[in-house]
Amino acid sequence: MLRRFMITFICLFNFFSCYQQKTFAYQVQEVFAVDGVIWGFDHIDQNKVIYTKRKGEMWVFDNKVNNHQLIANVPDVYHDGQGGLLDVVLHPEFEKNNWVYLSYSVQVNQSFETRIARAKLIKNKLENLEVLFTSNTGSTHSIHFGSRIVFDGQGFIFFTVGDRGQRERAQDLLSDNGKVYRMKEDGVVPTDNPFTNQKGVNPLIWSYGHRNPQGLYFDITKGELWEQEHGPRGGDEINLIQKGKNYGWPVITYGREYHGPKIGDGSTHRKNMEQPMYYYVPSIAPCGLSMYFGNAFPEIKGAFLSGALAGMHLNLLVKNGGSFKELRWLTERNQRVRNVKVVGDDIYISTDSGQLIRVFN
Repeated sequence: MLRRFMITFICLFNFFSCYQQKTFAYQVQEVFAVDGVIWGFDHIDQNKVIYTKRKGEMWVFDNKVNNHQLIANVPDVYHDGQGGLLDVVLHPEFEKNNWVYLSYSVQVNQSFETRIARAKLIKNKLENLEVLFTSNTGSTHSIHFGSRIVFDGQGFIFFTVGDRGQRERAQDLLSDNGKVYRMKEDGVVPTDNPFTNQKGVNPLIWSYGHRNPQGLYFDITKGELWEQEHGPRGGDEINLIQKGKNYGWPVITYGREYHGPKIGDGSTHRKNMEQPMYYYVPSIAPCGLSMYFGNAFPEIKGAFLSGALAGMHLNLLVKNGGSFKELRWLTERNQRVRNVKVVGDDIYISTDSGQLIRVFN
């Protein structure tokens, strides 16, 4: 059943890094509610939103007429555990070319893999589907598919693949596990990728040493790629991704095994391995990443926004000189936040309980 409501909250949030408090006012509108996990979404225009249900469905919601349309010809997906139909992102010139990019898990022989594809969205149908990438992890686990997609505005896309439950392979350049990838929008390998001349290495690899990156954002104003990944028990990270760099997992981490012991020798630093810009202990289970440059909330301009699955809130990291202050919004809703987008001045989030929510002022 479609439900719509608007509630105004005046909430107190704790700046955890310095134990100060500040009051923020925001309004919340539930745009729509459906059954299932809304893993990815993107705005077609001011009224229409395209979104995925992890179980394997893609829909378009038209706010003007309060209507959901099922998209036909969506490819078959492997739906189990964390797998299914995952991200959906529109090409920056979608109005001209109708390209929709999507990520999903598939079964290849006995393994489960991350696939990146694109198709034309024509009258609520996907047409001319092109498979651009299929990982070759050999994993039989149904976890850590990664799968976020972003455009850089220069003709390239970045996307992620998690370690697939095979953590040591994140350090192996001969493996597809635990990597950030870069390709041209049509799937062609860029000649300036860092490992194009290394025998046996996937030439699309841009960085490595990642656990399960489910947040990715490209700051076009600065030309910076930001990535967010799940740690185990603690050690969630936000990283500034740079060409060819090693981000350490599982050799260095601020997390521990779920049952308590340290991972490896417990190192948090190692030569030639990058440090996170920020890490969370305990974990919030971050998913989806964006930055806020709107005018409705001037106090958080330039902040990182991410969903929190375990933490059940909208997480904000506000720059404060050389450090960050953490804010937690929407804690009163007690929902697993799966994805975050900023559209103009407003913030949109999707949840595992099937809501698309607008946060505005």
